[in-house]
Amino acid sequence: MPLRCYVAAVPLAACTFLGFTVSEAGWHVTDLGKFALLLSCGLVSVAATPRIAYGGLTRDFITVWLLPVAILLPAMYATVAPIPLLGLTQWRIDRKSVV
Repeated sequence: MPLRCYVAAVPLAACTFLGFTVSEAGWHVTDLGKFALLLSCGLVSVAATPRIAYGGLTRDFITVWLLPVAILLPAMYATVAPIPLLGLTQWRIDRKSVV
């Protein structure tokens, strides 16, 4: 039972933090422009890197693009940025090479 509560608490805490950061974020057009630019650079980097599933190990540059988002923009953008990057990474992995 404690393990189930822990596993359920992690996504609940993430959603709570996301809701808090969205409610506290100051919405500025310049921040949205920076976020779009950094996210598009990250998506191009993910798409340009060949993907092979090594039993869960992937080599990519997602963290290289998340760090400037976390430094330059409010916390809400850093919370949302990994979603499309990891989604594209999972979509690009070659599933045939998984043993």
